[in-house]
Amino acid sequence: MAGNAMAFCGESEENPRRFGGGGMLKVYSIMFGVGSLRKRGLMFLGAAILSNAGANVLIKMGMASRGEAVGEGMLPALLAIALNPIVAGGFFFFALTFVLYSVALSSLDLSYAYPLMTGGALLLIFGLSTFFLGESLSLLRFGGMLLIMGGITVVSLKG
Repeated sequence: MAGNAMAFCGESEENPRRFGGGGMLKVYSIMFGVGSLRKRGLMFLGAAILSNAGANVLIKMGMASRGEAVGEGMLPALLAIALNPIVAGGFFFFALTFVLYSVALSSLDLSYAYPLMTGGALLLIFGLSTFFLGESLSLLRFGGMLLIMGGITVVSLKG
């Protein structure tokens, strides 16, 4: 658990690095004051999920009209990707996702955060791709989404 790592480093939610030094808790205490690290971790995780879903949708939108370049070889494909501003926006959001998820992991268990990250992004991408990209959502896919939501709920339970 994150608390064990914090204790190992001499940190706690009530007493972040009293003896000085760096660490995410010091950043937290400067930015937000000392409080519930778990709540802030969930806030950053939620932002990472939104950023991840946005990145995927932007890349799909940017590459939807560039499929022919992929068939022309590696260099045309790389140029089509690199010079596309919508794809570049998606890349930016993936980089932002990395930062937000890293901060979230500083106060959340990986075994808790990862299923929420992947499942939450998957569910959000299902909705966004249906709404923005016109992709179909069959009854079978909808049933799968319900199973994923059930699994996320079970994973997030304490005990």
